[in-house]
Amino acid sequence: DPATLASTLEYRASSGEARRMALWIALTHFFQHQVHHRGQALTILKQAGKDIGVTDLPQMPGVVQVIG
Repeated sequence: DPATLASTLEYRASSGEARRMALWIALTHFFQHQVHHRGQALTILKQAGKDIGVTDLPQMPGVVQVIG
């Protein structure tokens, strides 16, 4: 819903400071931040010799349907 995404998120930083930002910016940050940490975890596992397998969603079985 565009109106919800354009709404304002109010929160307190870890310092206790009151802050606000557009919800769409906060959601974008949350997504990018988890991707960053997932990449860190996968790097550590790969460096430890673990086979992390396929991590690209379109390459996983049953996700993409071939048409035509």
